[in-house]
Amino acid sequence: MLAAPSITLSILDLFPAQRGTASSMQGFVQTLTGAVIAGALAPLIWHSVTLLAAASLTFSALGLMFVRLARRHAPPTPAS
Repeated sequence: MLAAPSITLSILDLFPAQRGTASSMQGFVQTLTGAVIAGALAPLIWHSVTLLAAASLTFSALGLMFVRLARRHAPPTPAS
């Protein structure tokens, strides 16, 4: 969850006049995505510890891949 605050701030910066609405929508989409994934996936894998571990490893690897991809395509930060 290290990248979550910077992602939220990046989204809020896209809509400076509607920061409250952007924050609410970002939270809604994040919660909805997690609920849908958990609701669809959990019943399929809850009966096996091995499947739970594999799903956890898969989502961790996907998260790492997306963070690295985002950092590769992010604009350079100005030197302070």
